[in-house]
Amino acid sequence: MESKFAKSMRRNLKGFTLTEILVAISVFLLIVVIIYSVQAFSQNAYQRGEIATEIFQNGRVILEKMSREIRQAKYIVTSLPESPDDPDFPPPAEILFQDGHTLAIIEFGYAQGGEADEITLIPTASDENNFYKGAFIKIIAGTGVGQIRKIASYDGQTKVASVEENWETTPLAGDSEYRIDSSYYYIKYWKDEEGFLKKQIIGYCPPEECDNFVFSPWNATNELGQTLYELDSKIILEDVVIGEYVNELGLSGLKIINISLDLQKGAEETKLETKIFGRNL
Repeated sequence: MESKFAKSMRRNLKGFTLTEILVAISVFLLIVVIIYSVQAFSQNAYQRGEIATEIFQNGRVILEKMSREIRQAKYIVTSLPESPDDPDFPPPAEILFQDGHTLAIIEFGYAQGGEADEITLIPTASDENNFYKGAFIKIIAGTGVGQIRKIASYDGQTKVASVEENWETTPLAGDSEYRIDSSYYYIKYWKDEEGFLKKQIIGYCPPEECDNFVFSPWNATNELGQTLYELDSKIILEDVVIGEYVNELGLSGLKIINISLDLQKGAEETKLETKIFGRNL
């Protein structure tokens, strides 16, 4: 016979009904879905914030670089509308102007020596440190002919100019003839089809003088009255990417230059504007 204790234990052993199990599973799944949704929302918000910060940073860098150089521009070559709202003259997506930062230097001679990223200029070169910084130098004859490099720094005592990129062929003392001509540098900013904001430094030269690294104003004409700009007779001294994610670039104004910038990456979009007072215009 079953004892009283066994009967008592059997009465106290109660299981869960099917309804209770289903309710418990439903509550558990609801909690999981809520947690997942919150985590996914937080992750998505974080990613969107990262993208927004990235494109804003791109825009800030672009505007800072353009502002600094346009502010010192000597002449704006590109025709710009007076107002960004002119229906008959939409703001162009590029600008070409004469650089106002680099000193106008014309100098040539035979190198006194060279290293992988250096060239020693003539004894009569400037005694001022960094006098040639930012200028471009070309080997126009002898060892290493045709190479163009940007001068990164200059020691006025030793006459040694360091270049930003190593020479492919190191200049040879007494054999490598060089020329520096920074009299007319032009800067071009434009947006390409892939959304990159690009910058070029350009030197316009008469066709017969390009090999000799002799630059002239963009509107210098030949015997037929054609300008160097129309002839597209130039040397591209530098070609770099400044920023990305550029959807639209608009420029307008005369003395005061307006820049509008629309940047987009995925669903995130940022619009930036600035005004630049041209000191030399």
